[in-house]
Amino acid sequence: MVNASLRGVSLPEAERALASVWCRVEEYGVDAPRLRFGFRRDGSVTIRFSFSDPAAAHLVLNGLDARTPKAPAARGHRG
Repeated sequence: MVNASLRGVSLPEAERALASVWCRVEEYGVDAPRLRFGFRRDGSVTIRFSFSDPAAAHLVLNGLDARTPKAPAARGHRG
């Protein structure tokens, strides 16, 4: 199991991140991650991704950055 978080991003950044992750899931034909969302009072969002397959997590999350149109900077750990 691989867990990764995208913390404290704006709604537009969160939207780009989710779109990018989903495009990569479809591109590589891997199982979609489980998602959990947290909404903060300041309007920012936290997204937690849980992948059952470490290889899929690497393919989907590798090199993503929330500040670009491509997607999220995933901070994660293997568990």
